[in-house]
Amino acid sequence: MLAAGSSPVSGLVFIVAVLATSMALVAALAWASRRLLGLSVGVLRALIAGLLGFGAAVLLGRALRAAQPGHEVAFLTVALGVPLIVAMIFLVAAEALVPSGTGPGPVEIVRGTQRAIARSRRYSQISRVAVRHGLGPYLHGRPLHADGGRAELAASLRRALEEGGVTFTKLGQLLSTRRDLLPEEFISELGQLQDRAEPAPWDQIEDVITRSLGVPAEQVFAELDPVPAAAASIAQVHKARLRCGDGAETEVAVKVQRPGIRATVEQDLDILTGIAAKLESRTRWARTYGLVALSQGFAAAMREELDFRVEARNMTAMAASWPAQQRAVGGSVPVALPALYDQVSSEHVLVIEWLDGVSLRKAGPLIDDRGLDRAELTRALLLSMVYQLTEGGVFHADPHPGNIMLLADDRLALLDFGSVGRLDAQLRSGLQNLLLAIGRGDPSAPRSAPCSAPWPPWKARSPWWSPALTWWWRLAGTPPAT
Repeated sequence: MLAAGSSPVSGLVFIVAVLATSMALVAALAWASRRLLGLSVGVLRALIAGLLGFGAAVLLGRALRAAQPGHEVAFLTVALGVPLIVAMIFLVAAEALVPSGTGPGPVEIVRGTQRAIARSRRYSQISRVAVRHGLGPYLHGRPLHADGGRAELAASLRRALEEGGVTFTKLGQLLSTRRDLLPEEFISELGQLQDRAEPAPWDQIEDVITRSLGVPAEQVFAELDPVPAAAASIAQVHKARLRCGDGAETEVAVKVQRPGIRATVEQDLDILTGIAAKLESRTRWARTYGLVALSQGFAAAMREELDFRVEARNMTAMAASWPAQQRAVGGSVPVALPALYDQVSSEHVLVIEWLDGVSLRKAGPLIDDRGLDRAELTRALLLSMVYQLTEGGVFHADPHPGNIMLLADDRLALLDFGSVGRLDAQLRSGLQNLLLAIGRGDPSAPRSAPCSAPWPPWKARSPWWSPALTWWWRLAGTPPAT
């Protein structure tokens, strides 16, 4: 029993005293844990421990006031002892269940929450786009059309991917080259996808260049056109004149990554992988195509495209075998590779030789006006690709018409080496045998000893090049000459 003559303790004073005592005791406990035990108690964990001790002390204090009002000594014991005991119990239990450093801190929690909210908004936006274009039922398990409805579905898919933005446009462009996966209606429709975007403001682009180079842009470039020569969803290209050490100037193309595009792409890739997993669990066609594996491969390729240092390394690897390719392939139409200026390139800026020409996608009328031989152009591209695959070991993995140029001097040129494949000697040898077997119409040759036929096969002018040329014409988007 408490003494009847004790003076009552004000409820507000008691609460303030308990709160201050709880925080002070927990702070002292955290300091002692760090100093004596080497255990770092985070701010969030210490705050929770203090609040729990405070809550327990207040509840116990109210119970004591109801049973026996007054008596400062009893209330002082509650204010000092209860918060310390409760905080110690909480800290020990928390350390046993979730050791310090294994969970996210307050900053990570806030940022994670912000990312989750942004992802939800983007997912909602993409879902609305899909529904608006009539694709909603296919996300919930409806099978693909097996009749004439494919053409309408393909058109809806193209429009939805175009409206979805950079990541989905890139996905559509990739799918347009996969005749092994999609019917002709989809290949034709997705081949119309254009990766275009409004140019980013020049002040933002200039800031990216300055931060990437570490010096103002005018110290590196004698001239730098603020109006982009081309603007796509990931980057835009500006024409410039590069200052050289001997006082000369070289005309170059400066490819600059759009500010903030990485966060958008990462968000879209996360959503795309989630959609692929959902479709695989719900639909047979998605499981047949291995949609999750395809989406993961696409995500890896997209992340490489966002780092221009990868493209610079790819160009260096391609350039190492390029002279040998020119000597081996020959022909009347050389295929050029732009020079790389690696010393002024970085993760977000790529500087290469400026090439005057037009995209192969738009070169049809120009080919006719100049009287160029379409068969020779096609042959040059095909031989270049075959050499890369079978001899060079490093090959351009995204040779769609938008990445091929017809130059002003009638040469062809390959662009955009963000996606490059590599084959070791054993794979190249097997591929050579396979192609030679196709040329001879011998299905058993790939399983037998290495072929004794001469290599490269184009020197023999074998008739098997005819179907190969037809395949390349389809890839290039222009019909063969008749």
